[in-house]
Amino acid sequence: LTMFLYTHAAIWDQDQSKWPRSIHCTGKLFIDAEKMNPRLALCMSLAGAIKNYSADGVRMALADAGDTQDDANFVTDNANGMVPKLTTFIDFVENRQKSLPTLRTGELNLFDRMMMNTLNSTITEADNFYRTMKFRAALNAVFFELQAEFSQYERLCANDGPHRDVMAK
Repeated sequence: LTMFLYTHAAIWDQDQSKWPRSIHCTGKLFIDAEKMNPRLALCMSLAGAIKNYSADGVRMALADAGDTQDDANFVTDNANGMVPKLTTFIDFVENRQKSLPTLRTGELNLFDRMMMNTLNSTITEADNFYRTMKFRAALNAVFFELQAEFSQYERLCANDGPHRDVMAK
């Protein structure tokens, strides 16, 4: 941990905003609710996890593994399932970006204002979660809940279509 602090101080010596504000350590890591144990062949290296689940799958599964004082639980099904979910999300964003020129403009209706409020609230909420190292809460708010909100918004705006400013945000 000391090297972690020294490295950040050496690389960003002129920008203390990039220095760690806190460090969160967990006592044990569980894999599928079983305590890691090399003797029982229940262990996983970072290289092995990335090979099996991809770097993005591992990152997201670790974020979902827990960020409280309880021991983290790396769920392999979550790691396997994160890549397709992430791919679907990237496709969603890319398709919406391409459709921006064709979307409705002008005055925001009630559903547009509600969605803008949701986006602004989620940004504030996610910032607080990241500042307090609550990565599971950030993942749920930004990745899962916000996708559900966008789906609901698109259903509510089915007649006129979504507003360009809302989708661009």
